[in-house]
Amino acid sequence: MKPITALFALAALVLAEPTSDKSLGNPNAPVKIDVFSDFQCPACKALHDQTLPDLINDEVNKGRVLLVYHDFPLPQHSHAREAARWANAASRVHKYREVSDALFRTQLAWEANGDVRSVVAGVLNPAEMKTVEALMKDPKFDDGIAKDVALGQQAGLRQTPTLIVTHKLQTYPFGGFISYSILKPAIDDIAKK
Repeated sequence: MKPITALFALAALVLAEPTSDKSLGNPNAPVKIDVFSDFQCPACKALHDQTLPDLINDEVNKGRVLLVYHDFPLPQHSHAREAARWANAASRVHKYREVSDALFRTQLAWEANGDVRSVVAGVLNPAEMKTVEALMKDPKFDDGIAKDVALGQQAGLRQTPTLIVTHKLQTYPFGGFISYSILKPAIDDIAKK
């Protein structure tokens, strides 16, 4: 049996409205998948590169799944929170996915040198970059990341990535990397319930 706090957190996930810039798909899809991820996590990169493209193509783009991204930067990853801040700032100029893709694609480089800004600058035009840099100076900008982290902690997350699949107010967590060949039948089974 799940602890009471985890049940409340999972209920909050079910009822939470997805933000338009960090969600993808039909808001009325029968299945919702909340993805808790860390930009510096190798398993999150694998999920992003190997599983999510097929999920987006086969399920999200066909209206069967709503995908909602949440930041869960782990404390042992020294640049993960900064990367999450940049991606969230980019969401304000509607470039969250483009920046996220670039951060995962170049993960090894910015993890080694800490230069997350250059990755973001390579994706945004000068006007967008100016807006994003201004947002980065606002200390209140961290509130969204803190909210995602708190939601993940309340749900009892222990690792990244974690996917929480919701269908008819029932939640099904999947911790760690999961291949699409395993995730797809699980989603199909959950959707039948």
